[in-house]
Amino acid sequence: MGPNSATRDDIREVFIEGWRLGLKAIAIYRDGSKGLQPLNTKKETTESSSTPSLVEKVNGYTRVHLPDERPAITHKFSVGGHEVYLTVGLYPSNSQPGELFLVAAKEGSTISGLLDTVATLVSMCLQSGVPLKTLVRKFKDTSFAPAGFTSNPEIPAAKSIADYVFRYLGMRFLSQDDREELFGPIKTDSLPINPLPASILVQAQLPNIAATPVSNTDAPVCQCGTLMFRAGSCWTCPNCFATTGVCN
Repeated sequence: MGPNSATRDDIREVFIEGWRLGLKAIAIYRDGSKGLQPLNTKKETTESSSTPSLVEKVNGYTRVHLPDERPAITHKFSVGGHEVYLTVGLYPSNSQPGELFLVAAKEGSTISGLLDTVATLVSMCLQSGVPLKTLVRKFKDTSFAPAGFTSNPEIPAAKSIADYVFRYLGMRFLSQDDREELFGPIKTDSLPINPLPASILVQAQLPNIAATPVSNTDAPVCQCGTLMFRAGSCWTCPNCFATTGVCN
């Protein structure tokens, strides 16, 4: 096997030397003449590092992966009676989220697959430098089923699982100024020491309507984005007072 810098004269000398030695056959291969080759004449000089780089650059974009061992928090919540487990992986340097895992309890493959897709996309966005504030601003108030009351007194109701997840991330990891910008003023001094259940808190803050509202985890979401309440045989909206039919 000859080096890549071998010339025609070098190859000629090899054949002549083989004839002088009385060789029956000779095969000459020039290094680098093919894209794939079984042999290599030089030793790889790349330095092997015990800690691989966490920064990946692809097509001009930089993605910062989390280390193999990183801190994380797991939060259990329910929206409209559907239990979900949210795990947030954090960067050890600044304790900011870098990945998400969403697992729905006792749900079919459709909801589980959608939640897994959302978590993967959000994780890639966070690792690629998309600010968490931008994601929260974009995806909060997303409305689709399942929706309803939650098990978290700080977020008593959510319009969807995605709405709850991004509200939780915003309230948990954003600064106070960003939280007030996205969610309005937060009065921490008015919160009771032992908060009441979420359903009672929501009912206490709603205006009085013709019929006494009764909480229901199957409550639909009005076109204006507000959770509706049962009033007799139909559903009514406490915000725009729309109904789903004739209330008896």
